[in-house]
Amino acid sequence: MQLADILKSFVNQNTISVSGSENTASSNAQMIQQFIQALTPGQVISGELTDISGDLLKLLISQNGNQVAISAKLEQSMALPLGKNILFQVKNNGSTLFLSPLYENMGMEKTAALALEQANIPVTEATLALTGTLMREGMPIDKDSLSQMYQQVTQHGGQQLLNIVDLHKLQLPVNPENLEQLGNYKNMTHQLIGGLEQFHTELLQTLDFLSAEGKNDVAGGLLKAVLNALPQSEEGTVLIREEGTLVPKEGEITSLLAKSGSSRELVGNLLKLQNGGTELPMKELLSDERFTVALKDYLKQEFMVSPEETTGEKIKELYSKLGKQLQAVSETLDKSSLLESSFGKTVTQMNQNVNFLNQINQMYAYIQLPLKMAGSEAHGELYVYSNKKRLSSEEGEVSALLHLDMDHLGPVDVYVAMQHEKVSTQFYLKDEELLDFINDNIHILTERLKSRGYDTTITASVRNSGEQQENSCMRELLKTNSNIPMLSTDSFDVRA
Repeated sequence: MQLADILKSFVNQNTISVSGSENTASSNAQMIQQFIQALTPGQVISGELTDISGDLLKLLISQNGNQVAISAKLEQSMALPLGKNILFQVKNNGSTLFLSPLYENMGMEKTAALALEQANIPVTEATLALTGTLMREGMPIDKDSLSQMYQQVTQHGGQQLLNIVDLHKLQLPVNPENLEQLGNYKNMTHQLIGGLEQFHTELLQTLDFLSAEGKNDVAGGLLKAVLNALPQSEEGTVLIREEGTLVPKEGEITSLLAKSGSSRELVGNLLKLQNGGTELPMKELLSDERFTVALKDYLKQEFMVSPEETTGEKIKELYSKLGKQLQAVSETLDKSSLLESSFGKTVTQMNQNVNFLNQINQMYAYIQLPLKMAGSEAHGELYVYSNKKRLSSEEGEVSALLHLDMDHLGPVDVYVAMQHEKVSTQFYLKDEELLDFINDNIHILTERLKSRGYDTTITASVRNSGEQQENSCMRELLKTNSNIPMLSTDSFDVRA
């Protein structure tokens, strides 16, 4: 089964379209019950409206080649045309099926104006646009919901409307930090790897500036505090404690840099000196490439994971550790009155990004992967989605989207669908040259998956040249609007 068919099947699970054909087959209670039970809140269905009375309606839905007549309740009463195919969003499918018509069905200005009046909100071009957006997105426009959204748009500005709507979809709090982070994710400035590069560059620039100003003690204190914030135990206690006061001997730092075998050893030795009371000669240290390179390598080890470490637990540990480390650095910068510096703002942005990731990961199978590769770094994002009802059944199919940004391959989207041990994979690449490269080497991936017991079908194609670069994983997450728990790490070995 090709991935295109799988994706088509997935779309069909979320949008069921029917024709208005009068050639209907008789429906039965069991088929109706099965159809309703398979629906999920947020799903979009289409059907011919055959009857409406107040908030009660009847729809003719196409199901497995048959026409099924279902009854449902509107989330709120409104005028709808009989005999027309209308799109509805499922709001609840408990003992009673509740539906909400989508905005695209008809001109809804009267309905929007009525909803605004009932919520005691002025009817203006801006508020009509607000209500129309909510209706297009299938979101409720009852008095309480509309009032809440109006207050949030008023508080954060009308230009944030779509981001506010999307935070509601993601079930995340609407606050300035989350709005900023969601904007970063949409315009592709969200990557932890980019933050790591800035962290290293701006830390060195800040230290260099302080040293040039003759503030060697301040520069040394900042470096000491940052390094102490990074090598911490899980409980957050500093591993090395301060003892006494020492004065460095001439040439001691140069000797130390020469003797240290690894970046971790070098950084650890410098920190031992500082925690022992030694005031480091910052100007000499910053001018030595061995230190700047070792510091960057050490930060990579702290802030990134290797492909072998991309398991659910390791990623959770990384996010937890990063959150504690960045918070500790922020507190240090705040005490030093450097939180508003360029370095301080980078740390704040990274901290907010990690917090945002943690919030999303509580409810969705979405993770960002700052990857350590051989001789380079790569940004990765993984979003796993599936039909929740089918996931627990024997027929359950799990789908995932892996997005990678790599030095030589550029942006790569990999769609994976797995059903039992059968795996279908589709690569989307930026040009024909890369397509040839993947096709020449795809046997390596096929053999590795086969050795793990998977029957694999792999295809590759060039990304649409007119397609604007965007965060494909976040796009899929917002589109499917699913609340899916993180899958177990043995469901599929993405490291292959």
